[in-house]
Amino acid sequence: MPESRDPIQQNGLKQKGETVELKPAADAKLPVAVVQEKSADLSTSTSASPSASELATGDVADVTPLKPALPAGMRRRRFAIASTALLATSVFLVSVADLKPLISQDGTIDRNFKFTAEIKPPEPPPDFSYSNHLSEGLIAIANSERQPARYGFADAKGQIVIPSIYEDVKDFSEGLAAVKLPSDAGKWGFIDHTGKMVIPAIYTTADSFHNGYAVAFDYRRQLIDKNGNVFRIGGNNVRHDIPGGFRIIEKPASALYGVAKGNEVSIPCRYDDITQIATVEDSSAPPFFKLRTNGMCGLADGNGKIYFLDRFDDIVSVHNGFALVKKDTAYGFCDLNGKFVIMPQFAQCTAYDDLIAVRSGDKIRFINSANMPVEGAKVDNVVFNSDTAQWFHDGLGLIRRDGLYGYLDKQGHEVIAARFKNARPFSEGVARVLEGSRWIFIDKHGNKATEAEYTQASQFHNGTSEVTVPGPLYGVMKETPYFNSSINYFGRPAEKFDGFEGEVVERER
Repeated sequence: MPESRDPIQQNGLKQKGETVELKPAADAKLPVAVVQEKSADLSTSTSASPSASELATGDVADVTPLKPALPAGMRRRRFAIASTALLATSVFLVSVADLKPLISQDGTIDRNFKFTAEIKPPEPPPDFSYSNHLSEGLIAIANSERQPARYGFADAKGQIVIPSIYEDVKDFSEGLAAVKLPSDAGKWGFIDHTGKMVIPAIYTTADSFHNGYAVAFDYRRQLIDKNGNVFRIGGNNVRHDIPGGFRIIEKPASALYGVAKGNEVSIPCRYDDITQIATVEDSSAPPFFKLRTNGMCGLADGNGKIYFLDRFDDIVSVHNGFALVKKDTAYGFCDLNGKFVIMPQFAQCTAYDDLIAVRSGDKIRFINSANMPVEGAKVDNVVFNSDTAQWFHDGLGLIRRDGLYGYLDKQGHEVIAARFKNARPFSEGVARVLEGSRWIFIDKHGNKATEAEYTQASQFHNGTSEVTVPGPLYGVMKETPYFNSSINYFGRPAEKFDGFEGEVVERER
């Protein structure tokens, strides 16, 4: 006989776990039992055994009581437990099987939108995790079981080749990696691929090598070579490199700055501060520098030509041969001799171009390069690069109206209607726009440049864009917090775009 699984008190039945057997009288005829089928719906069953009157007439032989209806609260609890178990099983399956490609894949696309998946390193050893990116065949690795964590390096096969003994490390570059010793002093030095300390750990911080030199600090910022020697030009310390072979230099113990071109001083160390001015000019041209003395700014180029000194409160950028400058609290434009071509009168404005967006008070309007008003499309905001003030990219400027994004040409015409939830400036003939929940690329006519869709995409640079492609499970898994936290998008260099309202629209490349 089967076991009863729940206590039933009526009809003299015994407690849970005991077999119940009722026998008829010796002279009774064999009964026709009226027994509820075991497969009955428990939620509607009201009796798991016959009544006392039925027993008295000897109409029942063997009876196995069925479970009564569960209370609603208990059913809900059991359902919650089952759901949790199902989720835990899913998490376990993902942990033991590489399902990441079914969720999303990181990689790059070329201008033909051909996708190349990012090469992933093998799984790290137990209790370790990768902390940086593969560089020169080595990747920084952290012993996550130690507190605080200690860092070393593994090869492309995931094998540890430099023990995890450092408090911090940076990627290998030009054969050396900056590492921080785990001591009270916490000094930085440089190791080679074998783990040998080739530049002693004497610096409070250090950067990676670039073009044979690295920035390192002891009590001052300085440039060192691969032998640890301090690099100086004309007796001046080198603060940092600038693309094109230029360097900001500092006169020792004076806090005065200048510029070097190659290993020769082009602008003497006479200024309180020198910074490179963002420019939209041809990268082959020498960079412009802002020279600050007595709180006012002048302009020079990397070849040492001084255009003017102590003229403006700020110089924002140079574009098309004209500088965007600030005088008191207003912005305007001057030529390279410092002569105004558009007097300072605007609260904000974009870089000098055929069409310039300006703001006075709360009103945005358009002018041309001769400061004549231009009738253009109605906009709530324009989106421009906050470093260069450049608005137009590939001949089109990004605008926003009623919370949607579109593009204007240099005549102020809305050539791509404001219909996108989000958008980015054009680059190399295409732009990224948000359609639904996915990023797509469009051409200058507003048409799709490809049918492919991405969950993340960077602007094209030198023919390549970094993207994340959704897999077949992405739409399901992205709704689960566990999977949301495990889908990691690789980092991209910063690129900031601001609107006239001060809104940061983008901080990724």
